[in-house]
Amino acid sequence: MTYIKNNKVLVFIIGVLLLSNIAMLYFYLTKKNCEDNKPKDNRPRGEFMVEKLKNEVGFTDSQIAQYREIRSKHKDGMKPLFDDIFNAKDSLYKLLGQTQTPSDSQVNHYLEAIGDKQEAIDQRIFNHFLTLKQLCTPEQLPRYDSTIQKVIKGMINPRWGGGGPDKKKDDNKK
Repeated sequence: MTYIKNNKVLVFIIGVLLLSNIAMLYFYLTKKNCEDNKPKDNRPRGEFMVEKLKNEVGFTDSQIAQYREIRSKHKDGMKPLFDDIFNAKDSLYKLLGQTQTPSDSQVNHYLEAIGDKQEAIDQRIFNHFLTLKQLCTPEQLPRYDSTIQKVIKGMINPRWGGGGPDKKKDDNKK
């Protein structure tokens, strides 16, 4: 008992650590439960876009059929690009497993390859959205432009939920 009286600072620190661990465990478990209770969107990505194009842009069944055909061709063309970028990144990070430090030229070689492949991916996605825009009637164009901007921002950073950084700034102003 005299040990505790003589070391009040240590007892206080242990108490604070114990309470912080309990609080951390509580928040970890409750956050996990909240995420588990959220409804999961199990729709295929293409169906998400179909709903967006129908409900927000006003695509007709004929336009949706054209979209599905365009999307199928786009998806088939994109798969090899994604495979290439995966392989380039895999090769880059395999350099970490070498016994000697890789040279800057080796690293730069893979980084340039990754950049080139990413550029090709972004160019194809951009062209894909331009092709979809051509399906729109003049009345649908403003709604398409607005909807696609949200979709693209969601693709760039899903944490924004399609709102982008401007949405966070606007939310903070309210």
